[in-house]
Amino acid sequence: MAAKWKAQQRKQRWQHSAVLLPSSLISRAGADARISSFCTALREWSSLGNTFDQVSGAKRLVAALEAVAGVESEALAVALSVFVEILFQEGSRPVHRTMLSALTQFQQCREVLEGIFQRCCADYGLGGSNERRFALVAVGLSLASLPKPGLLKDVVRKCSTLIASSASFDVRDVLTRSESGENATPSLMEDCQDAMSTVYYMLQNSSQDFGSQAFGDVVVTSLDVLQSSLMSRDCVVAAGVCLCATAQMSSSRSRLALMLAEALFPEVNSQCCAVEEEFSRDNSEQGKLESVIHRLRRSTMAEEAEKFTDFGRLCVLRGLLTAAPREVLNYCLLKKVTVEEDGRRTSNLVVWTLLYDGILPALCAATESSFDSHFKFHVMTALQICLQQIKASILGNVTAAAIDELRSVKGAAFTAPATPFSPTMTSRVMQIIWNNWEDPLNQTVRQVQMVFDLLADLQSSSTSEGGETAQAQNGTQSFLHQIANDLLTVGGHRKGRYVPLATLALRLGAQTLLEMCPGLLFQTIHAMSDDGVCCAASSFLKLFLERLRDECWNNEGVTQGSIRFRQLWVPPMVAGVVAGNPRLRINLHTYALSVGLEIDSDSLLQMLGFVLDGLAVREVPSWEDLRGAAGMPDFLTQNQRVALFVSLIKVARGLALMENEIRTSGSASEMTFLVKGVAVYAPISLLELALTHLEEGLRVDSAELICLNPKTAVMPSPFELHLLRVAMPLNMRCSSTAFRMKWTSLLKKFFSRVRVATDRQMKLESSKGGYRNGEQASGAIQRKLDSSVVTLAEMQAFMQWLTRLLVSSLYPSAPYERKYMAMEILNVLLDVWPTTDQLQSKKNFSPYGKELFSADYTMVLLGAVVDSWDRLRESAYKILLRYPTPLPGLEAQEKVAEVLQWGKVLANSPRVRESDAGALTKPVSGDQIVRYIESLNDWLEAGVLEGERNLVTACKHSFVHGVLLTLRYTFSELDWISDGVRTNVAGLRTACERLFKLLLKVTSLALWVVSVDALNLKEKEYEGLDEDVEDLHVSDSDDIEGDDDGIGGDDDASLLAPLEQMVMVGCWLSMKEVSLLLGTVARGAPLPGCSYNARTGNGVLQSLEESKFIMLESAQLEEIGQHFLQVLLAMKHNGAIDKTRVGFVALCNRLLLSSDTRLSKMPEIWMQQLMKRTVLKDQSLDDLLRRSAGIPASFLALFLSEHDGAPRKLLPMGLRWLIDNIKQFLNSSTSKDVVPVVHAFNTLRVTFNDTNLSTDTSGFCAEALIVAIKAFASPYWQVRNSATLAFTALLHRIVGFLNVHKQATARRAITGFEFFNRYPALHPFLLEELECATMNLQQGVTQSRLHPSLAPILVILSRLRPSIVNTRTDDWLSPSAFMPSVVRCATQCNLKLRVLASRALAPLVTAENLLNVLLELCSQLSKKPVRYNTIHGVLLQLSSLLKSNCTEVSQQEQQGQIVVQVFNRIKECTLLGTINRTSCFIVVAAFLGVLQDLLELAYQCQQVPSVRESMQQLQPVLLHLSSESVSHSDSSAKPWDSTLVDLKGLAADIYFSTILRGWQTSNADIASGQTTVSKTFYTTLREALADKMYEVRLATLKALKSFSTQDFAVAFTQLDARILHGLLTERLYTELHPRCVKRLLQVFLRWNLLAVDNDPQQDPFKIWNTLLGIYNTSKVSKTRESAVRCLGNCMQHLLVSMKADMVDRDLDDSDWEVFRGVLETWNDLIRRHSAASEPVNLRRAISSAIISSRCLEESKWLRENTRMVAVSPRLKWYRKIVLSVWSVTINLLEDEDIVLRQQLALALQDVMVPVFKAPHASVPAQVERVLETSLAFLRFQFQECDFFYDFLAGWILGDNSSRFGGLQNTDLVRKLFDKELDNHHEEQLLVVQLCCSHIESFLDSPEHSTEFVTKWRGKFLDQAVACAKWCLELQRSTHWVGGITNHQDVFKHLYRTLLGLLVLSTPKTTGNSSLSSLQALKGSLLELTSLSEVPLSPMISNLLSRLLQAVEHSTGMNLVADSFRASMHDSYCPDFEPFFLLK
Repeated sequence: MAAKWKAQQRKQRWQHSAVLLPSSLISRAGADARISSFCTALREWSSLGNTFDQVSGAKRLVAALEAVAGVESEALAVALSVFVEILFQEGSRPVHRTMLSALTQFQQCREVLEGIFQRCCADYGLGGSNERRFALVAVGLSLASLPKPGLLKDVVRKCSTLIASSASFDVRDVLTRSESGENATPSLMEDCQDAMSTVYYMLQNSSQDFGSQAFGDVVVTSLDVLQSSLMSRDCVVAAGVCLCATAQMSSSRSRLALMLAEALFPEVNSQCCAVEEEFSRDNSEQGKLESVIHRLRRSTMAEEAEKFTDFGRLCVLRGLLTAAPREVLNYCLLKKVTVEEDGRRTSNLVVWTLLYDGILPALCAATESSFDSHFKFHVMTALQICLQQIKASILGNVTAAAIDELRSVKGAAFTAPATPFSPTMTSRVMQIIWNNWEDPLNQTVRQVQMVFDLLADLQSSSTSEGGETAQAQNGTQSFLHQIANDLLTVGGHRKGRYVPLATLALRLGAQTLLEMCPGLLFQTIHAMSDDGVCCAASSFLKLFLERLRDECWNNEGVTQGSIRFRQLWVPPMVAGVVAGNPRLRINLHTYALSVGLEIDSDSLLQMLGFVLDGLAVREVPSWEDLRGAAGMPDFLTQNQRVALFVSLIKVARGLALMENEIRTSGSASEMTFLVKGVAVYAPISLLELALTHLEEGLRVDSAELICLNPKTAVMPSPFELHLLRVAMPLNMRCSSTAFRMKWTSLLKKFFSRVRVATDRQMKLESSKGGYRNGEQASGAIQRKLDSSVVTLAEMQAFMQWLTRLLVSSLYPSAPYERKYMAMEILNVLLDVWPTTDQLQSKKNFSPYGKELFSADYTMVLLGAVVDSWDRLRESAYKILLRYPTPLPGLEAQEKVAEVLQWGKVLANSPRVRESDAGALTKPVSGDQIVRYIESLNDWLEAGVLEGERNLVTACKHSFVHGVLLTLRYTFSELDWISDGVRTNVAGLRTACERLFKLLLKVTSLALWVVSVDALNLKEKEYEGLDEDVEDLHVSDSDDIEGDDDGIGGDDDASLLAPLEQMVMVGCWLSMKEVSLLLGTVARGAPLPGCSYNARTGNGVLQSLEESKFIMLESAQLEEIGQHFLQVLLAMKHNGAIDKTRVGFVALCNRLLLSSDTRLSKMPEIWMQQLMKRTVLKDQSLDDLLRRSAGIPASFLALFLSEHDGAPRKLLPMGLRWLIDNIKQFLNSSTSKDVVPVVHAFNTLRVTFNDTNLSTDTSGFCAEALIVAIKAFASPYWQVRNSATLAFTALLHRIVGFLNVHKQATARRAITGFEFFNRYPALHPFLLEELECATMNLQQGVTQSRLHPSLAPILVILSRLRPSIVNTRTDDWLSPSAFMPSVVRCATQCNLKLRVLASRALAPLVTAENLLNVLLELCSQLSKKPVRYNTIHGVLLQLSSLLKSNCTEVSQQEQQGQIVVQVFNRIKECTLLGTINRTSCFIVVAAFLGVLQDLLELAYQCQQVPSVRESMQQLQPVLLHLSSESVSHSDSSAKPWDSTLVDLKGLAADIYFSTILRGWQTSNADIASGQTTVSKTFYTTLREALADKMYEVRLATLKALKSFSTQDFAVAFTQLDARILHGLLTERLYTELHPRCVKRLLQVFLRWNLLAVDNDPQQDPFKIWNTLLGIYNTSKVSKTRESAVRCLGNCMQHLLVSMKADMVDRDLDDSDWEVFRGVLETWNDLIRRHSAASEPVNLRRAISSAIISSRCLEESKWLRENTRMVAVSPRLKWYRKIVLSVWSVTINLLEDEDIVLRQQLALALQDVMVPVFKAPHASVPAQVERVLETSLAFLRFQFQECDFFYDFLAGWILGDNSSRFGGLQNTDLVRKLFDKELDNHHEEQLLVVQLCCSHIESFLDSPEHSTEFVTKWRGKFLDQAVACAKWCLELQRSTHWVGGITNHQDVFKHLYRTLLGLLVLSTPKTTGNSSLSSLQALKGSLLELTSLSEVPLSPMISNLLSRLLQAVEHSTGMNLVADSFRASMHDSYCPDFEPFFLLK
């Protein structure tokens, strides 16, 4: 709801209200008969009801005016006068462009038009008879934006004075009223901006016509706006431009330049002078601007400039850059500069210009000191304009000409700069760019990128202008190269680098960048897996590839250059597409591949040839040219071919490189299409595999190829429809919201294409002789037109099949995904083909079957309205709204009354899903709206009275929640300006007043409940409740009216819910709806002061006509607001508070839009009241419960209610008050009232956490962070706690979350430079606090008295990133200033402080100083005397720098230099890492950690020769030191010294990881001496696994686990698997620690999977028993999961042993019993834990165990040994077990966890691929396809086995727990807190239909047995008869809409039984004996017809009808099938498909 209302706040293009013309205007036009046609058109136009219609109708009005152009001049003048006057009416701006364009054609009426415009301007302008605010502004702005004004330009010049004066007065009037406290709405702010823009247009085009009065008005208005903070930023910007435009009038260059310099740059005042000798400062020589300021303001321009706000001054500078002539900006003034040399002071004259020395430094200073995001954006915009002017001045030789002019006057008596744009300023601007290149505001980032582009242009132009020296050119190139190197150092995931890189590519060359970074394209391609990078990377690729292509052509010619170009860009693109990352593939073909193919379209055929292994076209360049290119895959798997093929074809179609649609060729397995005139042939399997692929994006892309066609009027081909028939059923049950939206959108486009094509085809056929029933001439005509498309009859058949599929997918027990997908597609289909079109049209083509609109299917949709899911209820409601009216089956009034009564019962239900459904069944309101609302008020009043009598009884049906929900839905859809509302406005106002009174009563009854905890609700607090009641029993007598119909009540013996819970739910739901209802009414109801009609004393004159429609008076609105505040401040229930906040936001938002001062001031008054409540005296700690409950929500509501288009007032006022309140408390030494301060901090936390306010609160972040840090020193824990929470919120807002560094998309992680430049106020504060804290440390302060600010400051610094660039030496915001203090903290005695300070050091060290800092730290290790705290701190700092800073160094040579030099220094201190020589264990651990980090860094740069030598020395040292620590046993140490424990654990991890990684590396030199395993390794491993410290064992196992994957198989080959397995098995028997057991099981499993071929297991039964014991005894869930996985692996070896024994016939009975017991245990285990109620991780473990056990692959062995199985009872039993495992696996494919399903599906495909032996079988298929394939696979394996079909039949019938008998004594209606289904994805009916289809195929074959048919037919018939009787009983006792068979539990049991019976009763199954047995069952079959006595689901009725027909047809018995079919009426579908989920 909050998001929905927030979206409604967005600005609309036009208002819906139409232009209302005065009656006098129309009468004036009608008075002249000569223009009667124009008058008629005018009347028609004015009668249109909304703006959109009037915009389209304006063309007809213009045509009418042009039609009367030939009449007499007097009549034409009348028409033109009326026409022009329309432009000045309120709300007419949307039609201005059309009407003004028409006026430019009346050249002959120039004088008439001038007079008309002057008269209208005088009439509607200032002081006119029809004066209206901003009436002239709208016309003036429209004229300004007119592309070809023509004569209107001269016409408006005559009116410029009137327009400017009126616009200025209007702006000043708004400003004056705002200063007096009146609210300025966003529309007013926009009008003010337009007014100032209009004034600027007049100044630019008509300044010579301005009188002194108009000029003075403009100047005064501009000054007032620039000096005020009440106007919008855009208005202030326009005012700045206007002021600068006025300054140019009647002023010389020198006077203007000097005046601006003195006024805007006071620091140069009296030091500058102009060049002209005759220049005088006398006032008589003042410019026009100065004269006006002196005359009207009695001041000077300099004095007025001092009053400018900071933003106003910025806008004046921006205005100068925009409006001032370039000669003035470059005009050279002379500034006197005093220089002191050798004790003598000399004065020199230096050149000073506005552009270079005034504006540019001022903008740089403003950028460096800006703290607000909005301000920074405008500063960067001004800086960008400034650099544009500098560039134009340099290239236009304006700057040089100005200096030459100065020289011609002054000679050499001054000093001029060598270059206009100095290197110092270049560095300064570049530093600004670096500090803001990834600003949080995207608009600022774009401006920064433009600044960089201009700076690069300036550097290039400075070398090219005037033939600069080669040294200067080299300097420029060096400058650009350094920038490029810095940008390439940054990771590819930083999107800010791509636009600058594109700029550099144009200047340095693409190949130069590739030489600097050969992997640039690969980095860019793989970075596009992040959505946020794609747009920037795409722009970069476009420019880069274009430049790269041109360079290749220039260097090697077009032919060879093209080949070289493709070898550079195609390999990274192909590698990215086939990488297997779905997100990357989608982003690539959307953003990158399209760019590449657009630049090099010829490469498409080459890439297709690469996919298809060549194209048989000679003229196509050989695809072999791509072979061998760097990064190009040598071979593509089938899966990669599919992905690349689909991506290429999709992009080719989007770029129009494909010239026709995809068609089938002559071969049935081949398709063809044209690419650039070349026929391409490809296997159809590529597209089919893509349509059924596991990747959702690939399915959507392939479906788009067959659904869409650039030729939208072309019918789909049979090939396309065939593929859609395959894809649609498989994609009806998708869990992904993104896929569902894409699929629905795609189908909507397909439906639109089909409709256009069918309409076109029917028109063609109607011209060829007509179209009848879709069958006659269509075929011949269509095929004559195009043989590749379908006929109309075939298209209609397909659409009706699709409709039946969608409707059938709504069957009662369907899962959520299927229902929602079907409803969404149905809604789309009904949008494209509305039912009204189908009913009114005489065309016979219809996509709908008649059964869709039958009464039974309507009941199905009505039943869906009661679904558990909100979206299903809403979607079903939308479909019903699109159904014909009245709804089918509800034509009679009694039927409608029954549904309405049912809706009322649902609305009163305590279950939210039912109350919501009941509210949706309300009738659509019209003229009876007042009666309807009054009836709802009666209903509400009855509920209130019941609550007053007994609240508990009322809460049995959620109090008044249902009726309030109904009211909210009613008011949300109410059209307040409709005629029905306007004619009943008095009655509606009365109804609303009554409603508000009732809502207040509801609040008084329910508010106290949600103001306390539910657990504190005591029975004694309820009046009318017996003392002995513990749980509430709901009886029918307690139900409200209508509950006895069934759905709203519960039996006497059933419990609705615990008492406290039930009352709390009822009251909070009611309070929630009260708030949302009030918010809904406040958002839409007409309020006072919504429009300005004329200026009056109080700011608004509501016309008498409009005042009649006001629905809420100011007193009511004030009462509603007070109600919101009361509720928010009283409640403690978070959910109710959140919804109340949403309603309060809606109310305040609407009030702030009002021009009535009384209303617009209310939110401010409420904020003041809230402030008083916040600081109320004598508050207790109870007021702080739940983080101050509603106080933060109230403040947040007021903050969020302000509009984006107007300056925020409440937010800065509120934040300033909160921060000042905290400051006052912190600065006071006597205040003890902590509660208000805690409220303030909680409010700050909520405010800064809100994303919608992130930009507007940026200016307060630094100050809030300062007070939060200061509050850490408070003596009150409440203050410290709330300050900590606020600090955390601010930290997240400023620098992002903690894990942002570990993600590849670390967009929010900022460097220290960026941080302090965004928040400059924090630098001095944090530095001062840190220095103070470290000073305390130096003075020996104990650990318990550390400075409170120390930890938060170090936390902030540690969360920053190291910078890639170096700061200027004079940068006062440099992070390096913190280094001395941080280093001192890193060596203190406090361990936690050392760790935190070490992490904080990394962001402070730049890349330039990194090596020096590292060496300096290394030198401290050898200093004497040794102080362990210092040594430990130094080692921690080294480790931190090696981990973070060194890894970000891009060049391997620099990394290698660090490794070599640091190791050379640190190897001299190895004693620190020797445990026998160093007594401090944490120092030893830190030393080992440094060596490990150094080794890790060495692996990254091991290609450097010097690093390889260092690694050969480093590895032995590290292994020796770590092995000593692992084997250490010191009797003198404490038994469980934590430092020793940590050391040994770390040493074990380092030792084993180093050895295993050394074996894994392919470098023989590095691994020398390590390739042969020595006994030392196994000895150390045995000792570590048996160590008495479990941490050591855990670390050892962790290392083994890390290197036990397939990636480290080389390391595994160095081990003796038997020895390792023996060690692990030994520990498995003896290990007791739970964490070690879990890790041991994981290692055991992984190493066993790698060692399968070696078969290391010796006694699998013993291991099985051990693992089973661990599983049974462990209480740790993860340990049990690991044990289950290990059991699966162990089962694999047991099966191998068992089969070997059975084949050799050596398995005796005792061994068989043991093995049988193991298998039974295994089967029971996987069946039990695969249930949906089990935890998802355990189900995943079961899935993994099944696959690793290879039980599924035993089906192949059983098929190969069929004869042995047939004679062996043991193997027959074993076959049952295998089938049971398969059934569990298939059920797991229906699991709700999508990860489990997909992983299991992939594993199943690996099992089935060796059997099917098809190339495409290895392509990952979607789960639904694997599900179908699995059963087909089982049938293939067991096709000769009758037991398999018995197994399928039993699966269809269901086991005892799933049959209907288990439901006979259950209540079909869920209770209030009943648990929902465990598995919402499972679809039993799908598996049932699959099984039935295989049985049907089996019965079609001659191998089936009659006994099988007879046996199972009898079982199914008995089950069906019993189920029918059960349905009859339930129908009599339970009410369910549409009949009991529409209930999900009843439907799924009845349908599966009837479907199985149908399959077994078809004519193919009735042999002689079978026929006689079927005839004997006639009585039972006739009993099934008794179901006709109850309302049946249409699918049940059609299935039963099909069953009766089949039996009648096969046996000749009379089963009254015809009469049953006749009773179905429209629900009967002759094309009904029993397997509707499959076909």
